[in-house]
Amino acid sequence: MIIRYLLMKKKLKAILFDLDDTLFLEKEFVKSGFKAVASYIQNNNGKDEKIIFNNLWSIFRSGKRKNIFDLYFKKFGNNRYSINEMVDLYRSHIPKINLLPGINEYLLSLSKDYKLGLVTDGYIQTQNNKINVLGIKKRFDRILITEELGREFWKPSIVPFSKICDSLEVSPMEAVYIADNPKKDFKGPNQLGMHSIRLQLKDGEYYKSEPENKKFAPSAVVYNIENLKIEVNRYNV
Repeated sequence: MIIRYLLMKKKLKAILFDLDDTLFLEKEFVKSGFKAVASYIQNNNGKDEKIIFNNLWSIFRSGKRKNIFDLYFKKFGNNRYSINEMVDLYRSHIPKINLLPGINEYLLSLSKDYKLGLVTDGYIQTQNNKINVLGIKKRFDRILITEELGREFWKPSIVPFSKICDSLEVSPMEAVYIADNPKKDFKGPNQLGMHSIRLQLKDGEYYKSEPENKKFAPSAVVYNIENLKIEVNRYNV
């Protein structure tokens, strides 16, 4: 509560966003990737693309998040391709994804009064493909894909947040980080004294996840874009 009070007395100068499940739904990317893999398999051995996609999607919906292609070929056979080949295709494909409703307009509105930054984990090519397809690169003053720093600096490391604040020429206490995953997104900002807001979308991958302890907990939780606007506005009242 003391940190929150101090932050509310400090003028907000920068707003930082996560990417996946914050600006768009990650499940859209997963579906897009599975369709790219399914299309590739169909074109090379004639299997029905829809069946392949449905099988991959059923594995994902069952709760599996690792080794999905291994599980697919183990269950359905016809493993003419290396797992690495499928993973590379999934990560490098040009995704069919869309911004959440109202996000583009909100970013444009915020850019008139604040410096905007993007801090996202993930492979460089994968995240850049998402950013380019969504057409949001021009909306941000600084974009930092943590893989550029090295895997050891993926969230919850404080390093990417410290670096982006330095780049934007603001102190952490003059910034807020908006993200979705309580398992890793908020610990770094919290350690720097930055305010953090969890956008807990019902269709998000981590909707049901809870922070491990107070160190991982966001300062505030909102459930839609309209509530997010209200929460952000509180900091310059």
